[in-house]
Amino acid sequence: MKNNSSIRGLIRDTSLISRKAISIFEILTFFISNFAFAFIIASYSTPIVSAQAAQPTYTCSENKQGVSCQEYPSSECANNCKTPCFPGPRSSFAECRVGCCQNSAEGTCTPNTPKAVCPSPAGIWSSNAECNIDACARGCCILGKNTAFVTEKACENLARNTAMQKDFRQNIRNEVDCVLLSEERRQGACLIPGPNNELGCKFLTQQECLQQTGNTQSFKDGFLCSAPELNTNCQKQVKKACVEGEDKVYWFDSCGNRENIFSSNTLQSWNNGRVLSPAQSCNPSQLNIGKTCGNCDHFLSSRCSETSGEAQCISTECKDEENKKRKNGESWCVYDSKLGDGEDVVGSRHWRRSCIDGEVLTEGCSDYRQQICVQSDAEVGAGKKVSSASCRINRWQECFNVNSQFQNRDMTSPGVLDEFKEDCEKISDCYIRNTLIDSGHPDDDIPPYKFTLCLPKYPPGFDTSTPEFASVADTQCSQATTTCKMTYQKSILGKWKCKANCGCMARLETEMNKVCTSLGDCGGKANILGKFEKNYRIAGWGFQDLSADEIADYREDAIPEKNKFIQAQSLNEILLAMGLPTNPNTGQADLSNSDIVDSMSMAAIGLAGTSVVAAAIAGKSLSAVFALLKGTLAGTAEIAPSFLPTTLGTSLGAYANGAAVFAIGMLSATIFIKLFGLQGDASTAVLVFGGVVGAAGGVSAGFAAVGSNAPLAISFGPAALIVVALVAVFAGILKLVGVGETKERTVSFTCNAWLPAPGGSQCSKCTDSSLIKGFKTCSPYRCQSLGQTCRLINEGTGKEECVDISPNDVSPPVISPLVSSGVQIKTIENGYEIEKCLNPFTDFTLGVKTNEPSQCLADTEHKDTFEEMEIDFDTGILGKEHTIKLSLPSLESLAHETETGISEIQRQVQDLRFFVRCKDPNNNVNTNEYSIKACINPEPDRTAPLIKSFSPAVGKLAFNSEQMNIQMHTNEPSDCRWSLTDKSFGEMENSMQCHQSLADQTIFGFRCEGVLTGLRDKNAVYFRCLDMPWETDATKRNANTQSQKYDLTRTQSILNITSLTPADGSKIVNGIEPITVTISAATTGGIDNGNALCEYKLNNLLFASFFTTAGTTHTQGSLSLFRGTHNVAVKCTDTAGNTAERSTQFTIELDTTPPKLTRIYQSGSALYISTDENSECAFSTSVCNFNFANGTKMSGLSIEHTTSADSEFTYYIKCRDIWNNEPSSCIAKAKVY
Repeated sequence: MKNNSSIRGLIRDTSLISRKAISIFEILTFFISNFAFAFIIASYSTPIVSAQAAQPTYTCSENKQGVSCQEYPSSECANNCKTPCFPGPRSSFAECRVGCCQNSAEGTCTPNTPKAVCPSPAGIWSSNAECNIDACARGCCILGKNTAFVTEKACENLARNTAMQKDFRQNIRNEVDCVLLSEERRQGACLIPGPNNELGCKFLTQQECLQQTGNTQSFKDGFLCSAPELNTNCQKQVKKACVEGEDKVYWFDSCGNRENIFSSNTLQSWNNGRVLSPAQSCNPSQLNIGKTCGNCDHFLSSRCSETSGEAQCISTECKDEENKKRKNGESWCVYDSKLGDGEDVVGSRHWRRSCIDGEVLTEGCSDYRQQICVQSDAEVGAGKKVSSASCRINRWQECFNVNSQFQNRDMTSPGVLDEFKEDCEKISDCYIRNTLIDSGHPDDDIPPYKFTLCLPKYPPGFDTSTPEFASVADTQCSQATTTCKMTYQKSILGKWKCKANCGCMARLETEMNKVCTSLGDCGGKANILGKFEKNYRIAGWGFQDLSADEIADYREDAIPEKNKFIQAQSLNEILLAMGLPTNPNTGQADLSNSDIVDSMSMAAIGLAGTSVVAAAIAGKSLSAVFALLKGTLAGTAEIAPSFLPTTLGTSLGAYANGAAVFAIGMLSATIFIKLFGLQGDASTAVLVFGGVVGAAGGVSAGFAAVGSNAPLAISFGPAALIVVALVAVFAGILKLVGVGETKERTVSFTCNAWLPAPGGSQCSKCTDSSLIKGFKTCSPYRCQSLGQTCRLINEGTGKEECVDISPNDVSPPVISPLVSSGVQIKTIENGYEIEKCLNPFTDFTLGVKTNEPSQCLADTEHKDTFEEMEIDFDTGILGKEHTIKLSLPSLESLAHETETGISEIQRQVQDLRFFVRCKDPNNNVNTNEYSIKACINPEPDRTAPLIKSFSPAVGKLAFNSEQMNIQMHTNEPSDCRWSLTDKSFGEMENSMQCHQSLADQTIFGFRCEGVLTGLRDKNAVYFRCLDMPWETDATKRNANTQSQKYDLTRTQSILNITSLTPADGSKIVNGIEPITVTISAATTGGIDNGNALCEYKLNNLLFASFFTTAGTTHTQGSLSLFRGTHNVAVKCTDTAGNTAERSTQFTIELDTTPPKLTRIYQSGSALYISTDENSECAFSTSVCNFNFANGTKMSGLSIEHTTSADSEFTYYIKCRDIWNNEPSSCIAKAKVY
């Protein structure tokens, strides 16, 4: 009776099991699983890359929710979009290019805004994403006592709305200086004549008073309107109240004018009608909570409030979620789970909380952990700390870029691993994961099975609410899918012993799940409730499941650690990321220019051009032959002295004869090792046996000859023949029993996208007080993490609720056929049958449909439960269509793999069935298996192998190269060869290394590898293959009768970067910073007339792909840089592997100097001036210190300026350059004659 164990029994490499105990269906299950698995990973390497959509990505200009520039899978875009979909990603859609949106009416500028979102006609969009343009340059707008750091247009609007004259100071370049300027504005009583000879009064600034009265004598600096000597009609201290925008409690007079800061000591606070500063008022620099002193201090966490019905100072401190006191203005981070090293749980989010005027406000960072909350703590004396937090972009994608840049480098070379780790750790959101599967065996030259990756510290969340989104998530997760092959060897005692990658059984699941969970919401991890779900599959021989303690650790990840937060980047990290030059003496950012720091403090900087490029790592299985009886020969030699006779003369002759027969024994052993193809224990044992038997036989024969006085030569011959015979027999026995054979056993780990538990019993907990803590909100992501049928309703209304959308669903999915076009089927009971037998090693799609989103599994054997089934459809995601890509093996290959006769194979595959079960989101599973019946064409294999593909697909050879590595894939196990001339298979000179086990199949087929040598400018390389490599009867094998031709062209000219801008040694001058710089390069030559992929490296950052590349011109815009020297390195690679490198160094200078007068003269009645730079000039005929915007403009925008002049006036002249630098007073005073 055949063994019908599951795939776990099968992947104990079938060659290790008695042919009477093997199941053909196990082989098929493994073969099909491995083929389906090959769609996830095409080789035994483990690529770690960012997810690619399973179908093209389209862009919606505006979706049905009114959100602009959203990406969708192509099949879903039209259903979600108000407007026609753009057939491409957002980055390729002109309307969604990110730039600056300038509102020309309001004078506001919004950086990083898609063009489609910038409203017209007032909205003016420019490609400068950081808004580093003249119209968006900000300055200080003077509004009486108040100031605002805004654009000139916004200042104009503010002045008009407040009925004031515009006073815009472009030369004030940061908000701090602007605010300080407001503090310097003097205030006092402004006397205004009223009816009946009454003298009215307003408390104003000098400028405001002058605008109202036109009389400089009306302003009484430092007086209150209630001062007795002013004789106004205003009575002092009639009420106390708060003032908008101020934190103090003030007295007000009967005319409604603000007076001094309130104090219960009314006489002192009136101060005889003179103005008191806060420092001169009651209890300065204290909180002053209560009703006796109104000198509240915002910085000390108190402010004026009238909420109690009476103006008084109240505390602006808060208590956070841990009942800890927080200062006004303080902000801090709150997390849903543990942090770092991939420990964020599914559904978790980062939160920023802040204390604002006594109230705690909560801001959720972007969901799906696309933003993270970072915090820094500052000492404020006496051991006290104040926190400051912000939400920023999670840079998780950049981690994969590091892996990509090292994928073709030898990590074992000196310094390479250290360089890799250093580059990874430069990115604050990445961490190094060292994965050790097996420690290796140094004594047997078996290296460890380990690898090092750069992975996200804070892995992103995935939206799996639709099959399309789930498919994208699953593609990302599948990058941690891998197979581990263990090598076993049969000992002389007949036992199989693991020799290589033995740690696969014990460590593969534990170690690879850590990699899997670091990629995102993948694999075995918990949700925000601490509910662990095992969204991975482990299959193979002898593996160990995660222990209860390990699962408990994953559940505990849902418990955030107290007093732990993500440290905000240091100032040095931020400055270097902005392209600030490095101080050569310290290695830190150069802060010697304080103006840069001032500019930076006010600038909104975005890092642009970060390219997320796919990355890869490799983990290869090892197979080797080991000698287990090392030292046996030495041990045998040690017993020789006990044979020594007392008569040395005669014994030497005997031992001489023994040595000769010993040599015969060893020689015979070597011959029979080769003849029988022995290895490992068998080869060692035969060598030992041959030597021992030869030595013993030779010595015995020698002594016999000595004792009988027979010639030694006569005794030597029979002894040698006996030794040869004994060695032959011994070698034959070992061959028959298989001693020394090596076999492989396989364990595979499949990393799937994370799915929550079926059903929706936990949905309501999304808004439960124990989870939201009184301030968190439920989002679609958090809701869906709680159950497969949980969905958020009333989103955006303030009445959100997470509900079970199908609480009454108790019916399992209904399964129906899904087959490829042209495939004929017939219905059978609870299933279908494919009428025509499938040809072996031919790609075929098998599928089913369900009436609702479901997860489906299959098996080639009956299984009692859904969970026992071993073959994944669609890598385990929810959907309505479920397919498996497969290619069934031939009967001959099955017979070879199972060591079973063809007739037995035919008997077993006559009723080949795939049993299917599906489970819906409510955990309803069809009890009766759905059956798909098929058969394999039983005809003997008479078809030659098919060469399916080459890699590289197009033959391109680098300049001056004479050899090239190549891979190709066949549809069946084969021996393959190549030649530079078209010959038969047998005549071809060069062999390839081909993978020939059924377990080696990938989606592309069976891989063969080789090195093409002796190549010239034009090459035609011919390939042929011979199938059934296990077959010893050559007449049964099938060879290609026609070669597969592969054309290969060598590059005729080197790849060259012909231009790179900014040019080396160039200088860029600007008046505002940061300055937006564009890097561009042009390439020529190479294999494809200059077409290449190019990367750039700015200063101390990593290489990143140009935004526009894959052609002959390569550009990267929107780099925001500060003054100083900057270095850019560029490297380009074409499809033949030709590379080119070039670098440039340029300097940025900031122009902060106003134009200078170089010449002034009169010609006729016209006045002419010349300046040292292009500028705009204006004049006033009344004062030197006039507002440039209110002056009369002169003609000319270059260095020459003119105006008609009148001899009656004196002309006070100011000039402003293109960066709006202007002098504080006039640069010339002129009078014409």
